[in-house]
Amino acid sequence: MLLLFQTGNNVLDFGALGSYIALVGEADWDRRHSTYGCITRSDEDLARKWNCDPSTVWRKKNQLKELGVLVKRDDGFYRVKHIELLELPTAMKLSKLVIADSQDLIAKTQELIAESQKNIADMQEGQGQNSTQSFNVSSKDNLSYFQESPRVPEEELDRISKEIDEDWSKK
Repeated sequence: MLLLFQTGNNVLDFGALGSYIALVGEADWDRRHSTYGCITRSDEDLARKWNCDPSTVWRKKNQLKELGVLVKRDDGFYRVKHIELLELPTAMKLSKLVIADSQDLIAKTQELIAESQKNIADMQEGQGQNSTQSFNVSSKDNLSYFQESPRVPEEELDRISKEIDEDWSKK
């Protein structure tokens, strides 16, 4: 993952990492919103929360944009790049995998998302049937998160894949 946080000679250092974590915590995590992955609070609101000047928040956001971990959208919101990889179920599973390169990261992420979506579909299909058989899902899977989240559209997976490819080709 560190390779995703490097642009040329600029690397996400400890100070920038702290800013990144703070801003990720302010992102909209609801996939149903058009602002999913975006920091929707104003610099003034964030500055009051963090007891700093709004110009500090603005500078930190622009520093992270230069590092390539935030993207400024046409509507003015900053979006956390690759936020999908930070969602708990995906991040937990990805952390246990050996990933060779960006292509491998994309493939494994898509496999994890597809597996989760299949588990949800199997569970939903099983809900409409009165059989003695349990859900067609491993009892070790935690589906509570995915039950609340809609499926990741194919276009969204394509966008993520393209972003990661572009980042990887710059290195």
